Amino acid sequence: MWPDKAQYRPGEPVTLLDVPGTQVHITELGRTVCWLPVTDCTCSWTAPEGSDRHARGFRAVAVGEDGRELAATAFDVAGHWSLAPRYGFLCDFGPTDTTDAVEGLTRLHLNVVQFYDWMYTHFQYFAGGEEFTDPLGRHTSHRVVRQRIEACRRRGIAPLAYGSLYGGERPIADAHPEWLLYDVDGRPYHLADLFYIQNIQRGCGWRDHILAEYEQACRRLGFAGIHIDQYGFPKRALYRPGPGEEQMVDVAAAFPDFVEEACRRIHALQPSGGCIFNCVNNWPVEQMASVRGDAATYIEVWPPHTTYRDLHELVRFARALRPDKQVILAAYLKPFHREGRRPRGALNALKLATAAIHAAGGYHLLLGEGDGVLADAYYPKYGRLSPADLAEVQQYYDFVVANEALLHDLDLRDVSNTWSGAFDVESREVHLTGPVRFSAQAEPGKVWVLVKEKPGRRVIHLINLTGLDHSRWNSEQPQPAAVREIELRLTLLAPARAIWWASPDDGGEPRRLLAVPAGDGSACVNVNLPELRFWGMIWIEE
Repeated sequence: MWPDKAQYRPGEPVTLLDVPGTQVHITELGRTVCWLPVTDCTCSWTAPEGSDRHARGFRAVAVGEDGRELAATAFDVAGHWSLAPRYGFLCDFGPTDTTDAVEGLTRLHLNVVQFYDWMYTHFQYFAGGEEFTDPLGRHTSHRVVRQRIEACRRRGIAPLAYGSLYGGERPIADAHPEWLLYDVDGRPYHLADLFYIQNIQRGCGWRDHILAEYEQACRRLGFAGIHIDQYGFPKRALYRPGPGEEQMVDVAAAFPDFVEEACRRIHALQPSGGCIFNCVNNWPVEQMASVRGDAATYIEVWPPHTTYRDLHELVRFARALRPDKQVILAAYLKPFHREGRRPRGALNALKLATAAIHAAGGYHLLLGEGDGVLADAYYPKYGRLSPADLAEVQQYYDFVVANEALLHDLDLRDVSNTWSGAFDVESREVHLTGPVRFSAQAEPGKVWVLVKEKPGRRVIHLINLTGLDHSRWNSEQPQPAAVREIELRLTLLAPARAIWWASPDDGGEPRRLLAVPAGDGSACVNVNLPELRFWGMIWIEE
């Protein structure tokens, strides 16, 4: 069972496909919304109003005549994809490629997708005709690109075109040396001697040239926006606009103005679209804090951000700087690299990284091409999931969608750090006991605890790092041993309306937990938690 779109707008028809049974039970955060009849293996409903701070997620369970649950999925409703940017990728556009992968994106609820290296060159997108070979030797068809764009739009997926804001190949560099950035020895900056870096400041001809290419991408192929890429260097460079002239350029200082203009131009062509800019390794996220026109804060993660704790801190810091923008981390998992044998612990690494990023309040650019997993900054080197592994990953993404309000509500404050190391101190508001140790620091061998709160709601994440000998996210991991007999002691200043548990590892169905008064005269309750495998979430409605 799966929804016919990756995301719905308020008032749109929601159609569930391949539905077994006779009825579908729709719930929102564990509470019944409605029961719907099944007709010819489909089920239809009208999407309700969304929230302006997060998407509204729903869980759908198909039920047979005997009351048995037969299948489950999730879907969400939002006024714009930027409220819940579940970012995916497409990179195969050969003449024989089909749009089948777009169905796979839909089943994973990926509602915004980057079309990677779809163009003739990085400086001249359409010069090669309808079919061409790109600078890295890949045969590409704009007919297939167009087909995939149209398929994405039918499925409620926003298609974004990859476009570097600098980095033209040698022909443009040779033709316009006055556009380039140079080092102190007078050599032009470049990436791998393939892509030469231009000045993006106002007054340089490159700026108008590449912005016009962005506009052509949206006009001619129907892209909804641009994924604006940069390479993370140079931080400062020399610019030589004419003979005997030389200026120092602070590259980070030039990004915000360029991105704002790109966003204005694209919004004029695609009012419901949007642009995303790559803050490579968190640079320059501080300078980008003033930008309003882009759709999200996007960070491509590299060393020294190597641990689960680093992933959490990247999201937390970005949300503090830009509290009205969702955060996307591009964290590629090299255990899935297609060049080499996939290690046994690759799927465990995927689950733990997914848990770490979403529990922190971010989104993860990782999946695409139906069953693909990004393992390298050059996307065509992606790996593939087996059907069994894909089913488990699907369950994780169903969980994320159904619980958007608990994971990505922009009003939730992360208070984990203020309770760091205190989860086994009985005087604290959140006290955990069990056969393992607990920590707010993502320490290997312990259960990692993250706490979020806003008025009326508290959310506690438990991520199982027991059995791990390191906390590096970009390497294979053993499967943590399941943890049983965890008891949660909560200090409540007002009675809890309900305390819930849900985990993607047991199907994602919310369970209402029994809270027992501590009996010591305090305002505390004790709650026994279900088994923890990889990731579990408790939320308290106060």
